[in-house]
Amino acid sequence: MSVLHNHVATDEGVKEWLKILAYTLRQVKDAGSSVLPHLAISASYGLFSLNLRYRNLGGRLLDISAVLDIVKHYHQGIAVLGADFIRWEHELYWPGRFGPHIEIRDNFMQIINLDEDLKNAMSSSRQKDGWHYLKKLCGEFNSSSAYRRLVTLGIFYHKFKKHENSKTFMGLFQTISGAVLRHEEGLLGLIENQSRNTGTTRVLPSKS
Repeated sequence: MSVLHNHVATDEGVKEWLKILAYTLRQVKDAGSSVLPHLAISASYGLFSLNLRYRNLGGRLLDISAVLDIVKHYHQGIAVLGADFIRWEHELYWPGRFGPHIEIRDNFMQIINLDEDLKNAMSSSRQKDGWHYLKKLCGEFNSSSAYRRLVTLGIFYHKFKKHENSKTFMGLFQTISGAVLRHEEGLLGLIENQSRNTGTTRVLPSKS
């Protein structure tokens, strides 16, 4: 079973998984495969999730960071302009921007429609029910997978303009604002700027 799905994985189990991942990426790179950048971005999300889930395994955090540094070099094969991004890739390659899978509401609803908690947090007809499900997502945010964290941010993105004057909504937004990963920081600015912009202006995080 993958350490990403095993909540009781050992320190050695995590170490072995990292070795296998690094070896697999090197093999794909040596083969000159065009899928390498896409595989690398997928691996990055897995490593982010691993870092969150096993942060108590202090001995492995440096190993996770080391593999992440290797993986980042493999991202560069995706063309900056006109890239055909697979779902979730846009948000990592262009921090501070949602890709069309999240930004376009109809696309986003297709992603979350099979998960009752996500769907209800996004679209509950009763506001207090929506807050219940959104509160649940925020409570799980620190231990959620990197993908689910993006979806949670996407829900705030789509609901922000309508509910920015709600104390409950803004309180929930603040609970996750102090716990974001580096590539998520610009998305917070994008979400908050919706109260001032039309939503088409996107804010990139500082390069410094």
